[in-house]
Amino acid sequence: AEYWEAVVSTQSTGKLKKEELCTYLVNHRRDVLDEFIQLEDYTNQAVLPNVLRNFLQNFPARHCKLSQEDLGLLLQKFSARYVHCNPTPGLSRETVYNICFSLMLLGADLTHPLIKNKMSKREFIRNTRHVTPEVDQD
Repeated sequence: AEYWEAVVSTQSTGKLKKEELCTYLVNHRRDVLDEFIQLEDYTNQAVLPNVLRNFLQNFPARHCKLSQEDLGLLLQKFSARYVHCNPTPGLSRETVYNICFSLMLLGADLTHPLIKNKMSKREFIRNTRHVTPEVDQD
């Protein structure tokens, strides 16, 4: 209850920079992070890449001082919340997590200046097909 008030206060006042908030919540207050994510409503938002983009704007992991483990934790929490809000597509948390992680890798591949040979749509689908068995392959 105490942390719930802190979540609502932090989200509504906007006093902390998003980067500071992200780092603080992941590194020091995972209980508040859980509640913060519960405030997100992804109901009837079926386009997962757009929902993920919005989530990462609220938790700009790229600018946070997060380890890969912390980023994985953040994506796990996002995936659980997304599935909770959208049970009808029948996707598991693991599948949503794999799709999200794959999308983040694709984004890095497409935007990193040192990567010369960018992944095509066909390559992306081929590379992620085995980790998303619940998704229609067409």
